[in-house]
Amino acid sequence: MQAVTGKKRITAVDLRARVPAIARGLALFLLIGGGIFVGVSYYKMRNNTPFRLKSETPELSKEIVAVTTGYEQRITKNDRLYLWLRAARDVTYSDGHHELEQINAQVFPATGDKPDQYVADRALYDQKTGILQCNGNVQIETHDALKVKTESLQYNQDTKVGETSAPVTFERDHVSGQATGALVDNEKKRLELKSAVAVTIAPEEFTEKKKDAKPLKGARAKPVNIHSAQAVFEQSTMRLTFSGGATAEQEQDIMSGDTLTAILNDKNKLEKIEMRGNSRWMWVTPRKLTPSTWISFSTAISVYRRLTDRVTFGPKL
Repeated sequence: MQAVTGKKRITAVDLRARVPAIARGLALFLLIGGGIFVGVSYYKMRNNTPFRLKSETPELSKEIVAVTTGYEQRITKNDRLYLWLRAARDVTYSDGHHELEQINAQVFPATGDKPDQYVADRALYDQKTGILQCNGNVQIETHDALKVKTESLQYNQDTKVGETSAPVTFERDHVSGQATGALVDNEKKRLELKSAVAVTIAPEEFTEKKKDAKPLKGARAKPVNIHSAQAVFEQSTMRLTFSGGATAEQEQDIMSGDTLTAILNDKNKLEKIEMRGNSRWMWVTPRKLTPSTWISFSTAISVYRRLTDRVTFGPKL
């Protein structure tokens, strides 16, 4: 009996001694199995495209429901005609959007009967979003005589904001110019020019001929040409603000500064120009100083009053 008991004790001790080795073997087996599973899964999914959430405009429907020649639509707001949309041809799709050719859109203000007019070769109009995307020979004429030409424009009928990233030309009374990219806000009477801005402000005799008008003389009879990186025209204050480094030239006279503000009077004539930051002024025509003289201020305000032909240099900012 004692011999048998001793043999069993030896077997139990031996088994306990083998437990770590068995555990290591199981761990190694699981590791190899896991590696094989991952490898097989990766191989099977190697051609799958991973899912990514994209913030894009939903794709428009391609299902055509109607084709109309001589399309016309009138939209009212507060019992008043708001949008009058006409086109030579309209293709209507199942989701409600329209593809138009040779369009003429008139947007009427809350008061008054003269609308803002949009003309283009082609357009896409989405009734759900109120977005009108115009392309090809786009021409805009607002009810207050601002004329804009470009190749593409997106107009939001709810916010009354038109925007383009394409080159654009514009004119209104004595002011004309061009830029790359623009935003027209009809509600705020604001025109924002994005880049490569060139604006010309013509004197009265360049745009109108009046019998009782006195002829301008010297530099005042010449237009003012302004160049800058960006610009904003606010009709409510009759201000043209040029930023990103601006230069104004009138014949051979030159003004420059970090920011330049041209202020127009109620007749849309240039009244004065304000320069702020690194203001510089050079004239070639005689003004009681040596010709071709530069006056330079690193952080000064300079004001040129066009009607009196006077320059005022102010204190540092």
